Amino acid sequence: EDSLYFAFTTERSNAITTTIQVLDTNKMYVDTVIQVVSNRTKLPFDKPVILKVFAQDANYTREYRVTITADEENPDQVDWQGPDVLAEVPFDPNGYYTAYAVGSTVFVLYGMPDESAGTITNKLYSSSDGKVWTEHGLTAGSYPAGIYHAINTLKGKVYCFSSLQMNAAGEYVPGNTVWSSTDGISWQQENTGLTLGQHAFHSLNKLNGKLFAFGGTKVVAGKRELTRALYDTVYTEQGVTYKFPPEASQFIYQFDGTSWTTATTPLPLNMPARFMASSYAKGRIYCVNGESTADGLISTSTWATENGTYWLRTGNQTSEEIEGATLVNYTPYLWRIGGKTSDGSYRGIMETVDDGDTWFDVDETLRSVAMPPESFAPRHKHTSVVDADNRLWIIGGQTAEGGSKEVWIATKNVEL
Repeated sequence: EDSLYFAFTTERSNAITTTIQVLDTNKMYVDTVIQVVSNRTKLPFDKPVILKVFAQDANYTREYRVTITADEENPDQVDWQGPDVLAEVPFDPNGYYTAYAVGSTVFVLYGMPDESAGTITNKLYSSSDGKVWTEHGLTAGSYPAGIYHAINTLKGKVYCFSSLQMNAAGEYVPGNTVWSSTDGISWQQENTGLTLGQHAFHSLNKLNGKLFAFGGTKVVAGKRELTRALYDTVYTEQGVTYKFPPEASQFIYQFDGTSWTTATTPLPLNMPARFMASSYAKGRIYCVNGESTADGLISTSTWATENGTYWLRTGNQTSEEIEGATLVNYTPYLWRIGGKTSDGSYRGIMETVDDGDTWFDVDETLRSVAMPPESFAPRHKHTSVVDADNRLWIIGGQTAEGGSKEVWIATKNVEL
């Protein structure tokens, strides 16, 4: 008796990536043409496809006619997988971690500080399905160590633009290094000729074929909580006085794939300085929340740029005062995932349909087909990333019940 198993992941084209499993001794033909079926074979499903399987002795065959159609009734349908089918992450969710994708494989760079020992323990994990996680060995000095990594991709490479590290006295110090990787595992230091300054807690996003690193605050050797007071530039708007780190107002670097340069136009003084949630969407970089004043108040505005140099606030009071959220370009809109409010409440998934002017729960936008299951707990301090198969991964975080090891994967309906 033969068996044939299919698992499909979609892309915005007529070619759909399939995972097809048959007995090693069998042969498979696609529309009468012999096909070597690998684990990531793309087949043209814009029309019905005939798969013909031959048994080992070639005396027994079976044909499978496969037709795939998008859900026309619910074109924005999002299917969710969670803890009922996916494995827990193999690390303590109370640490610090950043996810990035290389193709359809998601990596998590993890760090756990020990201030008494003056060390940060880093680990690297990867998974292509959320069910099996693989740990990759790290050698000191050969990868971007620390916590609060700013990671993004450009032209087939993953880049990490600095991080927060620790010295032997248990004091936090800036990493001041740029690293790159082609496979997500092996890293090379790249910032030859680039002077970074003492920065951390910044953002890194892709726009117009370049990477832009922006925001952050200056860090001098000391405990993390002592860095919160490093604001000394005064700015007054409508009678309210704000204080900002001068380094943050100047901190914009851009990278075209060959060299890093410093932008000459600073960030607006009333823009969030650090801990922003940011993402690329519709030809812009968007930022929400983040600390912007000397007393640590959270920005409630959404900011955007079309060129990485000039920034505009898209609306007033457009978001809540939350921290620990992530921002992703998914569904066709921006999603702000999670976050914790100043009163200790946790948030789920919000989206904007007007470029950040207003934010709503996904059910309030009449797109309840995109909502996660009720078992998805609101959270903050998680990490999220969209892979090459347009799957949204939400990993770990803190919920009202404490640290969560959950992994959630969302897959959106697409047109064929």
